[in-house]
Amino acid sequence: MAIIEFKRDGVQTGVYRNLRLGKYPIDARLDLHHMTVDQARHAVFQFVKDCMTHDIRCALITHGKGEGRDQPAQLKSCLAHWLPQFQEVLAFHSAQKQHGWVGATYVLLRKSEKKKLENWEMHNKK
Repeated sequence: MAIIEFKRDGVQTGVYRNLRLGKYPIDARLDLHHMTVDQARHAVFQFVKDCMTHDIRCALITHGKGEGRDQPAQLKSCLAHWLPQFQEVLAFHSAQKQHGWVGATYVLLRKSEKKKLENWEMHNKK
């Protein structure tokens, strides 16, 4: 079972480790089971867009392991190819067992400008 992983330059090692270990609350989920590659691509694109609109930082995408099928799992490898193309995606990693293991992937998204401003204001009050 292959693990998929990606970390953009600038993502702190501790942040990536916590993502990998499933320590962040999952704020949104997308299930790609029974979708074609085209349907899944559209769903992932819309999902990332919706997550950014709603200030979601950590999401879980379930794609399955492709077990018990005649063809190898396609969605997982497609997902590993699509996600780095989104500037909003900072990192991703195959999930822990309780969240679907190699049949699911954690996705860490960048903060929206609104959230960055809120954090800055909260930490810079005098």
